Amino acid sequence: MTGAVVGGREATPDDFAATVYWQVGAVRCSGAVVGPRHVLTAAHCVTASWGGPAAFDAGDTIWVSTDERFDADADRLPFAVASVAIHPSWDTSDPPHVRVDVAIIEVMSELPFARARIDQRPVEDDEVLWLSGYD
Repeated sequence: MTGAVVGGREATPDDFAATVYWQVGAVRCSGAVVGPRHVLTAAHCVTASWGGPAAFDAGDTIWVSTDERFDADADRLPFAVASVAIHPSWDTSDPPHVRVDVAIIEVMSELPFARARIDQRPVEDDEVLWLSGYD
């Protein structure tokens, strides 16, 4: 299995309704709503420096939207951060071959967005996967 995305296409707004665009301070990234108060995102998006601790803490405000333009006209909502958890096996020792680049942002109130379905089966060789995020 390679790390390349092959045959990608621009999605329509309804293709991946659980994909969100989020911002805390100057940090912007995409993620997937995976629970009533949880956003799955990349660990590198939540750290202050490559491999460092979380760049924001409980009580900080996270702005969440399904619109990547994220401007004044976008439908974005503020939430208080409850916690940020970075996967304990996140490994940045061999860039760009980063391992387990995963984090969960928990907010204090329920997110009013669709939730992603999580398929926990092992990925087979040559299996087609769907990835979503903002460019």
